Amino acid sequence: MTVVKRCEKEVEGSWTEKQRQAAQWLEFFVPHYRGLCVSGDGCPAKHAASDQARPAGGEEKRFIDGEDLQDEEKIAALEELIERMKADVSMFIHGHHTCWVESSHNERAVYTSKRVEM
Repeated sequence: MTVVKRCEKEVEGSWTEKQRQAAQWLEFFVPHYRGLCVSGDGCPAKHAASDQARPAGGEEKRFIDGEDLQDEEKIAALEELIERMKADVSMFIHGHHTCWVESSHNERAVYTSKRVEM
């Protein structure tokens, strides 16, 4: 969802350009959660210098491990999902939003009779 919102707000240009950028950013999804991407490589995540470090007073950040059998299943499932998302990126990045639709309905409802169920 973060990729969708960031593309809509941050990417300049047409919806096609926003969709192209979203598909490109989705390429970083699995490597990011495996701990393989770094700041400046094009990953849309906002990396900090301490991303690989242990959080204050907590456990070490756990990344998906490509060597772990359970994690291999997760990686395969994630990669399949990401491929479907890239194929159908226009279903996620588009100009139609619930807030805008509800707002336009509200603007029209001002001029309609309240005694009639629409």
